[in-house]
Order: sequence, then structure tokens, then C-alpha cells
Amino acid sequence: MNETKIDIKIKEYTIPSFKKQNTSEIIVEEQEVKELMNLSYETNEIKIDSIDQLDCTWRKVLKIKFNKSAKYVPGDSLGVITPNSKEFVLQFMEFCGFTNKFVKIKKKRRFSYEGSLFNFFYKYFDFRVLPKKAFFYFLSKECNNPLLEYLSSNEGEDDYFNILRNNMNLYDLLTYFGVKPSLDLVIEYSELIKPRYFSLINPSGKNSEIIVGLIENGHSSDFFYKVKEKYDDYVFPFLIKENRLLRLQSDKPILCIATGTGVTPFISFSNENKYIWLVYGCRNKEDDISIYGNFLEKDIAYSSNKIRISNILEEKKEKVKEYILNYQVYICASTTVQKSIYEYLKNNFGDHLLRNKVFFDDWS
Repeated sequence: MNETKIDIKIKEYTIPSFKKQNTSEIIVEEQEVKELMNLSYETNEIKIDSIDQLDCTWRKVLKIKFNKSAKYVPGDSLGVITPNSKEFVLQFMEFCGFTNKFVKIKKKRRFSYEGSLFNFFYKYFDFRVLPKKAFFYFLSKECNNPLLEYLSSNEGEDDYFNILRNNMNLYDLLTYFGVKPSLDLVIEYSELIKPRYFSLINPSGKNSEIIVGLIENGHSSDFFYKVKEKYDDYVFPFLIKENRLLRLQSDKPILCIATGTGVTPFISFSNENKYIWLVYGCRNKEDDISIYGNFLEKDIAYSSNKIRISNILEEKKEKVKEYILNYQVYICASTTVQKSIYEYLKNNFGDHLLRNKVFFDDWS
């Protein structure tokens, strides 16, 4: 559980009016039912073959290899649905008074599930998403708690969003307010864990590989880091997502500009196109993830040496101009870095920049 940092004081408010959705149906089964989840999109199953922690100093970074290949175009992503902690789910169910039983759950236009209630919460239920205001409203009626009703009002909006700012999950909220919701209410306003997408770096036809940077409160990256020594028992739903912003379209020379883990789609580019000039920014040599690619030429800007990508672009201005005029330019970095690079290109090559030759994507 997160350490609670919120302090809610009720102000005068207007009682909101919410209508019950009644979009969910829960049927308790007397006998065991085979587990089946039907989502609004199609998935397959995949297992981990290996997890290696890279020697990066700026953040924890993992290289993960899976047990099967998937058809994709360089730039596309592997989406994985990773589970919650079993211990966490057991604590949540015990607190709420939910017993593990076999159920059939139907949620209109969203999903249908058959199997144990524990596995539903463990594999699919998203505890981290901020519950809708209607959830707080109806929970206040179940538990006779005016503080929850206040959170569902317009006047309580700042306090409502303060929950999100403090990264409180559903279990944190329930224990903080000391309330136990009905199973029907939890399911009615449930959100499922969404796939987390990571750019594929493996050559076509080889087993899928991704690079994962650990981020604070990141559901999937947290999971992979925790199981990096023991992952044999886990099977994940996965799917391939087409990257319409940053997809390899040519076997001609291209200029790729990236920072940090933004280089990962270009690693997959380099497996298919042998004419890539990479301009890459990272903290130091230990943080250089580009070593996993097969680039024709690389210029690395180490920030620890006070070198920026803009320094390299300025130093090689004529060569950059050649690529802008004759080939394509791909940029993958945080929004802030993208903007900085684009401003440089616009200020120096504005007359030559064409929309169909410069491609951007955010991989922060």
C-alpha cells in the first residue's frame, strides 16, 4: 500500500445525481469452470525466455526475450498484459470479504470472463486506475459515508484528482476511508489492465525481444523487474500494435534521432535497413542502448560530457541537410526533446522540411 498523503475536508457541496448503469452481470457457479476471458480485442499467449538487466546508470533497464516470434514491421510494438501481485490481491479480497469462487462475469460491450474470482482480480483487474465519481457516489450510499459523496460532487473535484496525484490504488482508497464495497459495485465500475506497449527490437522471424525501462508506479515495468529472477510460471496475453507514426517505410538511407529508450524502434529498423545514420543522446557509455542495433553510422551525444544532440546536428549541418532533402528523418524522444529538435530543424532547414519526410513519436 502507498503511504497516504491526502487530507480531505468536506466543504459545502451539492449532492450529485447519478443513475445506476447496470451494465454488469455476475453469476456464481457451484462447480469449477474453465477460465476464459473474451476481450474487445484479440490476444495470444506468450512466455518469457530470459530477462537481462542492462548496465544502465540513469534508470533500471531490462532486455526481455520471449518464447515465440510474431509477425511485425520494424517500429511496431508488442503489447503485454501483466498481472497484479498475488499477495496484493489476497489482501484486497480479504479486506473486502470476497471469497474465491467460480464466477461468470459479463460487462456489456467490454468483456466477458469465466473462472475464479481471484484470477479475475489477479490477471485482469486494474487497481491503479482512478475510480469514476459515480463509484464514490454509490459507495457512499452502500457505506453511509458523506466524505465519499463529497468526492463525487463538483465541489470535491480538487480532492478527487488529488487521489490520482498521490498514486493511490483502489485498495489504498478503501482502507483509507475504512469502507468495504459490494462485489457488484466493484465489477460495475471495474477497469481492466490495459496492454503496455514496448517497441520490438528482434530481427523478423526471431523470438520477440523488447527493452523495458523501469518507471515509477509503472505496472508492467514494476512486474518485470520483480520477476526478473523467477519468471518461468508466467503466461501473458499479448498482441502486436502497428506504429502509424514511426514505421520503417524504406530501404534507402534514413536519419534516426533518439534519446534514452527512444532508440528501441530504431534498433528494429537497423535489422532490416543497413543504411541508417543514428544520432543518439544518452547519459554516458554505460547507458548506450544503441549497441543492440546494427547501424551504418552512429553519433552519440553523452550528456555527462556536456554534449547535446543539437551540437551534433550543428556540427554535421550539411549532412543533415542532405538527409532532409533526399531521404527521411525519424525522431523518437520525449515531447520536450522532440520540440527542441524540431525547432532546430525548422530554424535551420525550414525551407526544405517536408511533412512526408520527417516522422515523430513520443517514447518517454
